[in-house]
Amino acid sequence: MSKGVVKAMATKGAWGQVRHADNYLRGELEKQKAEGIEKTQNNLYDGLNCDRDNFTKTCMLHMKQYGEKEVKAYEYVQSFSPEDKANGLTPEKAHEIGMEFARKHFGEYPTLVVTHIDTDHIHNQILVGNVNIENGKSLQVSPKTLEQMKEYTGQQCEREGFTHSVYQGKGKEKAPWEQKKDSEYLMNS
Repeated sequence: MSKGVVKAMATKGAWGQVRHADNYLRGELEKQKAEGIEKTQNNLYDGLNCDRDNFTKTCMLHMKQYGEKEVKAYEYVQSFSPEDKANGLTPEKAHEIGMEFARKHFGEYPTLVVTHIDTDHIHNQILVGNVNIENGKSLQVSPKTLEQMKEYTGQQCEREGFTHSVYQGKGKEKAPWEQKKDSEYLMNS
């Protein structure tokens, strides 16, 4: 089965961590602004079940209503190969794919979808609150569910003709464009 690249991380602890992630994804940290880092553009981020500029506040209100949880939010990264720019991959198309992905997998959770354009590969950062807005239940994502998300992303990429973004790696093995990003990050840090 063809797969796309999807990674997941949990944000535990204080709301400050969620607010930091929220601001980081939207390029709103003071350091980002001072250094002129453009993570995204105004047309490349949207909220699902929340105002796109008040994601953290929305999550806090839902948890206040339904009860505090240890995990405040989850962050997902949906990544595309830079080679698919030749196949028509644009930031706008990646964002459209990210919104479709979010609606399918997180339709009843506050979700922020931000398409990042600050690396050689376009990628969606998806921040998902851990409270279902209808019933207050926590988001349940098992390793099997994550594999299904990867398969869905692979189907999205195949449908759009983004053949380089379909990845056959196993387990925690990274896609080639992800490996390059990690090595550049380590060299620069």
